[in-house]
Amino acid sequence: MKKNVIFYVLAASLIFSTMEVVLKVAGTTLDPLQMNFLRFFIGNLFLLPFAIHGLKKRGVKLNKGDMGYLVLVGCLCVGIAMLFFQLGVLNAHASSVAVIFCCNPLFTLIFAHFIAGEKMTRRKVLALAICLVGLVFIVNPLSFSIENSMKGMILTILGAVFFGLSAAVGKRRIARIGGLAQTSISGLFGSGVVLIVLLVTGRPVFAGLENMSLPLFLYIAIVVTGMGCFFFYKAMEGGGAFTASIVFFLKPMFAPIVAIIVLQEVITANVLCGIVLIVIASAISLDLFSKLRGKIHGSETV
Repeated sequence: MKKNVIFYVLAASLIFSTMEVVLKVAGTTLDPLQMNFLRFFIGNLFLLPFAIHGLKKRGVKLNKGDMGYLVLVGCLCVGIAMLFFQLGVLNAHASSVAVIFCCNPLFTLIFAHFIAGEKMTRRKVLALAICLVGLVFIVNPLSFSIENSMKGMILTILGAVFFGLSAAVGKRRIARIGGLAQTSISGLFGSGVVLIVLLVTGRPVFAGLENMSLPLFLYIAIVVTGMGCFFFYKAMEGGGAFTASIVFFLKPMFAPIVAIIVLQEVITANVLCGIVLIVIASAISLDLFSKLRGKIHGSETV
């Protein structure tokens, strides 16, 4: 694997591993819907020049069908999935949210079976089953607290489910449009829909920003939301889909460490078991071991 691709994978993994922690630190300074709008609008605006360059490089001109498709993906991702995710962060431990949300590729497998016609193999079913057992260990209905509530767990799972749905829907045109362009443009459309909801419901759009640390907000919007996606898709561009997907394999291991260091969260035995099971499920769903053998022999399965 090239050194620059390794850098992109590690950079995306580390940046995404801080996401739940910084959103937890930001707390309730901003309305959850407002935070969703601002961070995805600014983050995807940062990505837009790279997205336009990618479209020109591919020779792709977006038509009305593409625009409608990107609005749908943006609504599912930014408007629904990431709102559930944001609410989950506010009602559960950052480490638990980070690991649970990493299950979203497995939900994508289910939706892709029905939406994109992808075959549901025994390997995928096994990975999904192990992931669900891991979720049970992490959720652990016997250990709920105010800081780590059932509400937070359910909201996070819903976020992962809808994010998986948006990814499955996104498979239909991503090969033509490109991952970075699809993410940026659909994210801006999704932000626009969230802005309309903010205005209609009388929620704040910019009010309250003065109460939030500017470096923290810029880190959330530009580094986590913008640069994290940029590095992820650069990893995909340079190393293929499998290489980029290693990001979601590494995050369940990195994110709890960040939560322990920054928030002094305690990782209980059941959560640790859940992390191990979800990492194993990710490895199986990615067919990690056979693909690594393939890379050793000079090939990669994408």
